Amino acid sequence: MRGVETRIQEIRHKIFTEVARMAYHTEWPVKDRMEALPYKIIPGEKGNFRNDVFLERAIVGERLRLAMGLPYRSAAEHSPISDGIDAADKDETYYTPPLINVI
Repeated sequence: MRGVETRIQEIRHKIFTEVARMAYHTEWPVKDRMEALPYKIIPGEKGNFRNDVFLERAIVGERLRLAMGLPYRSAAEHSPISDGIDAADKDETYYTPPLINVI
């Protein structure tokens, strides 16, 4: 249904809003902000869509990475959300395949 806003779309908008806010407000280090954003976007102690709030925050963290232009990580890789952010925090950054559409 076109034009019907859902909670999932609201989270997607929040992710892109926070990425744009990071680009304009540089007083806070990007690495620290990347680690704190999933807690800001998904507040509280109880998950709304899945069984666990930590799973929701992990998904938001990966979407943040993709929105920042960082490469896709497989589920087997374990590292902080901000891992590799120095490579993406440049004026000229070229994508590395595979290019993922963030939904």
